[in-house]
Amino acid sequence: RGGKAPPCAYRHAPSESPDTPQMTSVKGKNRSIYRWFDTQLKKGGFEPLPHQNANDLRDGVKLIQLMSVLAGEPVPKYAKKCEQRFKKIDNVGIALNMCRKHNVDVSLVHNDHVVDANEKMVFGLLWMIFKTFGLNRKIYTFDSTSEGKSA
Repeated sequence: RGGKAPPCAYRHAPSESPDTPQMTSVKGKNRSIYRWFDTQLKKGGFEPLPHQNANDLRDGVKLIQLMSVLAGEPVPKYAKKCEQRFKKIDNVGIALNMCRKHNVDVSLVHNDHVVDANEKMVFGLLWMIFKTFGLNRKIYTFDSTSEGKSA
């Protein structure tokens, strides 16, 4: 015992402390994706994510709303308030089907990953959605002489 950490405790190697640029850049990418997600939801008239993490997406509602905004389709029928796991899984399934319909590669993501708030898998899903929709949209550049110009 004598001050040693238990064998199951996560220890950083000296070069991998939580404050290294590599770790902060991953956190920054997470925040950027969630901010993009919120921007898209607001464009569609939906409420943004309250905490900007995987727990916000567990019921599938926000994913369905995001996909309807990005695809320009009406929101399909889904369980708006779902406490039961099977309803959450159904909602996430609807969102993943919408992704597949619009050529978002979700082959590695399963309904359970989102419902269980698996941070890596949810971030991967959001990245694939962003890669498909965000990078193919019109890009705006900003300079000091104008509000925004189409590039």
